[in-house]
Amino acid sequence: MCLILTKSVNNVAMKTRNCVTLLVAVIFVAALLCVMPRDITFLLPDAEQYYVFCRGYDGESFDNGVSKAVHVTDNVDEVLFACRYVDGVTAVLPAETDVDRLLSRLHATVVFSQSLGSITEYCCISPLVKGGVSVDGSRVNVQIAVTDTAVYVGSPLILGAY
Repeated sequence: MCLILTKSVNNVAMKTRNCVTLLVAVIFVAALLCVMPRDITFLLPDAEQYYVFCRGYDGESFDNGVSKAVHVTDNVDEVLFACRYVDGVTAVLPAETDVDRLLSRLHATVVFSQSLGSITEYCCISPLVKGGVSVDGSRVNVQIAVTDTAVYVGSPLILGAY
């Protein structure tokens, strides 16, 4: 009788330990999903339009000399899935977008900025955005261009004209 009772207690303890381990693993994975770097389209879902730059796409696109550019006004996820080797994505936001709020939203730090005529450009690094390139020896994964007509947010860089 004592042997059966001991096995039963050990079995309950092992099941409890397994449940706790599984719960900790689920919480850990959920936390990683919340803080892992994302694509710019996930972080800016309210963009008016996107340009996806990729090496291959069977739908309507134009060649920008380096890759194919796909203009997207809805369902950017379908285009991203259909593209072969995505080089970058540019989100187009309204001209009245507050750049300081945008930088805060992306948790981005401005690495450097410059103005060229009526265009102000910011090269930034954001822990929320995946990827990046080296620009003048600094890692950059977000480029923002503010024009009179729109605010362009590219990751890792804006690959088209603005």
